[in-house]
Amino acid sequence: MGAAAAEVEASTAAASSAVDIGVGERGQSPNKKPRTAAKTFETILERAGFANFEPPEGDKDKMAVKRLQHMAPDIVRLVLTIRESEGFLSSVQLSGQRKPGHNKHNDLQRELAKAQQAYGLVGVRESRATAWMRFSQLVASKAAELDAEDSSIAEQITTFRPSVARDDSGQRRYQVLGLRLHPVGETQLGLVEQVFRGSIGRKKRAAAKPAESVLPARQCVRLHILLLSKLLSSISYQATALSDAWIVDPFDEEAPLLYQVPAEIVEDEWRVLVRLRPSAVAAALKIQGLAIQTGSDDQNPVSDKVWFTIGSFPPTKLGKDNVEQYMECCRRM
Repeated sequence: MGAAAAEVEASTAAASSAVDIGVGERGQSPNKKPRTAAKTFETILERAGFANFEPPEGDKDKMAVKRLQHMAPDIVRLVLTIRESEGFLSSVQLSGQRKPGHNKHNDLQRELAKAQQAYGLVGVRESRATAWMRFSQLVASKAAELDAEDSSIAEQITTFRPSVARDDSGQRRYQVLGLRLHPVGETQLGLVEQVFRGSIGRKKRAAAKPAESVLPARQCVRLHILLLSKLLSSISYQATALSDAWIVDPFDEEAPLLYQVPAEIVEDEWRVLVRLRPSAVAAALKIQGLAIQTGSDDQNPVSDKVWFTIGSFPPTKLGKDNVEQYMECCRRM
């Protein structure tokens, strides 16, 4: 009996040891990949050491921007992932890198899409856009009266340019606007950050999509603007990552947008510097008491231009005539 009991205990211990070894081997399996943390802004902050962050004494804008610059690569990758999942813009538009394999046909399709965009306006916004265009021209002329020899201190707004737009040399071209946040408020200066174009559909809640290039003013539905802060010099302003941001409707009847301001712009490592002429600063302070005039205007009759929309090409004779007229307009462009 004693020998049998000893044999049973030995076999039980061996089996238990085998189970322990098997579990250990499964726990260290080389085929099992470790779990990775979800890619969120919270994980980016933790990775950069912001879990228990306290601003140092004498913290300034420049130091804050430098901290953001360390996180910029991770933030860019996160934003690209989110924007690609939205499906509004293609990966080429987001990254700015052209995919291989594009040919002249792709370039032709791109130009055709731009032409369709130019002729695909929402008709219900046309009257408000017309009133605002006349208003912008009036304000610019009033501001230019300050300097009879130089009328370029204020210009009528005809297009909106996002901050990502670049010229032929690859340099960014920023747009500075004179605006007011209240009908009786003082004139301020703002830098256009993002431009959103309207949809050509007739839905009440049509989507607005960001534009990556210069957009005609009539097609814009929203603007993301950074307010410029004045420096010690009376003609110098700056925009940083901490500047106040506003989302405005360009055709608002309270007239938030006044005119375009030509300016000398210099990019720093953490800010955008804007230098104006003294006459332009004085003109901004001069604009008061002007408002948009809505309704009919006998001196400015309704334009006889034809605007094409998504519903202009039905399978009828009228639709066929509109197609021919539309292609003729494209040919003259």
